[in-house]
Amino acid sequence: MKGQKNAGRPGHGPYPTIFHPAIRRDALLGHARARGLDCKSIHADTWRKEPFQKVGGAALRVLTRGRITDAYNDLMYILQAPVRAAAPS
Repeated sequence: MKGQKNAGRPGHGPYPTIFHPAIRRDALLGHARARGLDCKSIHADTWRKEPFQKVGGAALRVLTRGRITDAYNDLMYILQAPVRAAAPS
C-alpha cells in the first residue's frame, strides 16, 4: 500500500479493520451513560483522507444511495463526567 513493502504483514500497518459490536454508537453511549458520563458531542475526522479514499467514499455513497457511508470513521466522542461539589474544608 502506497509504497510500503511490508504493509499488512505482522507488525506493520496498515492493520486489518476489525468490527466489534461493543463499539457501535448505541453500545458505546450506553456504556458511558451507565457510568454517569454525558456525551457532549461526536466528531468525525474525515479531512485527513487521501484523495483516492475521498473518491472511493463518494462513489460508495452514490452507489448505495447514502446507505453506506465513510462519514463515520475516526470518530471522537467528547464525554463529560458529572461535576461534583467540592468537599467542605
